[in-house]
Amino acid sequence: MAIRRGRFGYSFTAIRALQFFCFVAIVGLCSLPAAEINRLDAPKQAAPIAYALAISVLSAVCAATAVLWHICGALPYFANTIVDGVLAVLVIVMAILVGRPLTRLNCGVVGDFNEHITSLGDVLYSVEGMGLEGDGVYKNITDAAKKFKKVHDVDGLQGVEGLPALGKTREEVWNKLGDYDQWVGRVKRVCITMKIVWALAIILM
Repeated sequence: MAIRRGRFGYSFTAIRALQFFCFVAIVGLCSLPAAEINRLDAPKQAAPIAYALAISVLSAVCAATAVLWHICGALPYFANTIVDGVLAVLVIVMAILVGRPLTRLNCGVVGDFNEHITSLGDVLYSVEGMGLEGDGVYKNITDAAKKFKKVHDVDGLQGVEGLPALGKTREEVWNKLGDYDQWVGRVKRVCITMKIVWALAIILM
């Protein structure tokens, strides 16, 4: 009872609650680009985003379970320590995968260089001069599409320097819709979102 309600008990509960909300935040943030990739029917899901989602859901469940068992006085602390160690390693891997192209990436420059597109779908539907009018889902940015054919070697984008061009045809662009580097290196919104996820992962390490 003293462990559950003493200074250490309350600290344990508070830390676990903080972990839970951080992991839930990561799930919410990662679900946005993941849903966009699925909506575009990409050939694959961006691996770092999918990994972050899976690990965050697992970790959130473990954190919530630990708090409930702790409050009930039924938490096996030694086993919980082992689980914490395994999850810590998984979170470190998540931080490395998510942060690899973000280390020195300037999201503001990403937006400026890429005509402030909101999705790679904007490029997919502009390569051949096609766009949807009225609902604003896609924009016809043929001029911007010409830039995407170049190698991404802007000085301010050192984190993804040498990012391959998306392609000259719609099929080539579609094949890269599941490329994590393309999303963070070309879409400002995704760049900022994944930087927040990266920061949370570092806090949780």
